[in-house]
Amino acid sequence: MQRFILLASLGVFASFLASVQPLYAAGFSNASVTGSIACVGSGTAMVTANGKTTPVPLSTLFHLIADGKGNWTGGTMTSNAGGMVCTYAVSGGTYSVNSDGTGTSTTSGKGAASNPTACAPTVANPASFVNFTQTSGFAVGTGKEGTAWAVCERQRP
Repeated sequence: MQRFILLASLGVFASFLASVQPLYAAGFSNASVTGSIACVGSGTAMVTANGKTTPVPLSTLFHLIADGKGNWTGGTMTSNAGGMVCTYAVSGGTYSVNSDGTGTSTTSGKGAASNPTACAPTVANPASFVNFTQTSGFAVGTGKEGTAWAVCERQRP
């Protein structure tokens, strides 16, 4: 049986970017990002099978909860890398928003018990981002695990 091993984090970051002012406005901060944020993304993950590393298509869905103080406090991250679906509960992470709306983010997650054994037990997803409306933004992450992007939108009741 062929066993797939993902190299660390499945290549997406899951950032956020939402609930902010337009880019032309001054005064972005960590407080600009708060509440429930949904992201969808795509990219390429590097997967190792039988000792050989191969790029495979990657799709991602994230639901993140931001505290407005630079911390991810909950949510879920699901990735499909070459047909292998892995789900993670957000166990923490941080984000930092610059005054111009750009910033960085890292989300950490713990694998679901129902994940295939080849899924990494934990992930850490770094990303850079830019906010481009009051409620949405764009994130990109690159590394040895792969390259991916995501579009994120703040959720409203």
